[in-house]
Amino acid sequence: MRIKISNFLNMFPRIDERKLKDTAAAVAKDADVTSGVIRPFYSLDFKQQLNDMGSETKTIHYFDYPNISGFFQFKDYVDIAYSPIADDQYRRVYWSGDSRDNGHLLYSYTPKLTNGAVFNPATWYRVGVPAPTVAPIINSSSSTFTEDELADLSDEARIYVYTYVTETGEESAPSPASGMVYTPHDNSTVEIGLLITDANASSGRVITKKRIYRSLTDSSGNADLYFVGEILAAADTFTDTLDSNEINTQDPLPTIAWDIPRQGMSGLGVTPKGVNYAFIGKIACFTVPYHPYAWSRDYEVTLQYDIVAMGHYENYILCATTGTPYIISGIDPSSTSVDELPLNEPCISKRSLVSMAKCVCYASPNGIVMAYGSTAKLVSDSFFDKDTWAALKPESIHAVEHRGKYLFFYDNGTEKGAFLFDPLQVDFGIVRLDMWYKAATRHHQTEQLFFLGDANKVYYFNDISPEKRSFTWRSKLFDVGGRGARMLCAQVIANTYENITIRIYADGKLIREHKVLDRRPFRLPNHSPRFDWQIEVTGTSEVSDIYLAESMLELAKNG
Repeated sequence: MRIKISNFLNMFPRIDERKLKDTAAAVAKDADVTSGVIRPFYSLDFKQQLNDMGSETKTIHYFDYPNISGFFQFKDYVDIAYSPIADDQYRRVYWSGDSRDNGHLLYSYTPKLTNGAVFNPATWYRVGVPAPTVAPIINSSSSTFTEDELADLSDEARIYVYTYVTETGEESAPSPASGMVYTPHDNSTVEIGLLITDANASSGRVITKKRIYRSLTDSSGNADLYFVGEILAAADTFTDTLDSNEINTQDPLPTIAWDIPRQGMSGLGVTPKGVNYAFIGKIACFTVPYHPYAWSRDYEVTLQYDIVAMGHYENYILCATTGTPYIISGIDPSSTSVDELPLNEPCISKRSLVSMAKCVCYASPNGIVMAYGSTAKLVSDSFFDKDTWAALKPESIHAVEHRGKYLFFYDNGTEKGAFLFDPLQVDFGIVRLDMWYKAATRHHQTEQLFFLGDANKVYYFNDISPEKRSFTWRSKLFDVGGRGARMLCAQVIANTYENITIRIYADGKLIREHKVLDRRPFRLPNHSPRFDWQIEVTGTSEVSDIYLAESMLELAKNG
């Protein structure tokens, strides 16, 4: 009789050790088997000591710009999204959930991104600009035409509005309209006034300019508002001298239906199509594509249940709620569809939700839910039954993506730990990682993971270090049946043999512990027939095959 283990898999804790596949693990810790061999996991190295903010740091996020890199650091659980604009000259970063400004959606940008020694970013601004609340007035109007010429001309009816513009180019919705003024199309001058800057609009924002728009009717009789000029924020009057044919009628005022984000929103994210999203209560909110400050109320969707977390994948946005999950499909938020997924699995931990390329995962009372395509399913059934899952205290879970896999941390009050698995390939099993951190962040450009430990120390997976974490991989329980078997020799095939130890158990007792130095077979102590056999291998060298046999001759057989 011979036992051969190749094409290794990770754990399936829900399945009895005797009923596992021959290549599956009863224990897999810090092991990577995605290539069919057992590989050691990366070492965890110290990265940086963060500042003491005077209260616990709960969220970190790594940034890496050409001239500076470091960590954003928050005392709240915040959600962070970068500017959807490619090569944004301002390097803007947006976040929700910061208690420092009464629930406002906030942003910061270079050079204010990293100044200050306590908070980072130390300077922030409120996202979006409230519209002016006071209508402009017509101070005067005049024309260069003579009285006789004016008698033969038809008048043009105009109204004026104005908007606020910040130093980064964010523009508000327009003010109320001015009164009507009647002037000729050409050779006219109109002075408007009362272009005030509201204290509410400038609070938490840097308004630098005001833009003035006027109405114009085209040949088809359609009226719209078009840009006629810009003044500094401190100015309160503007003189319009443009003739109608000098106005660019290709770009009417775009911000008419734009609004500031709702106060108290959470779960900020951004899709690959440039749409920012967040939620408050039952309401899912969205921006105009590539305008992260323009939250149109026309785009909002109200669901049946309170939203706990939101994420995105492909052309879908997932709303994980206190009831069933919903998906909102469509690239443009002005034309989306909303579907309730056929899965009664509420989200019980906002921080457990992770957006991935092909799916979104989150923790429910019964396991990990994966939304993919236009549906969803409980994807952790192979790993946890209801009792073992509940024992993890899933409401404590926080998670992060690691190279297409779902890495989650739990803390049940007496035990802390982490698990890693591929939700799209659950047949590989799940691996336990011998680690726990209070927060984790992924740098999207490099796939690098960073972990926040005690005393504001940050660690990272160093995948280029020659130092590796020692893995432990224990086989299923092989029940040989019959009258038992006398396994008397073993062999391990590995890339190198710098650090490999094998332990062989029979009927629950250790038969042989052997430090493997090369691929040559080795003998086990003589013993009587045994029924239940189990093999455990630990180390930092890559292992591709393990053999256990009754004789050297049998061990030498191929296949």
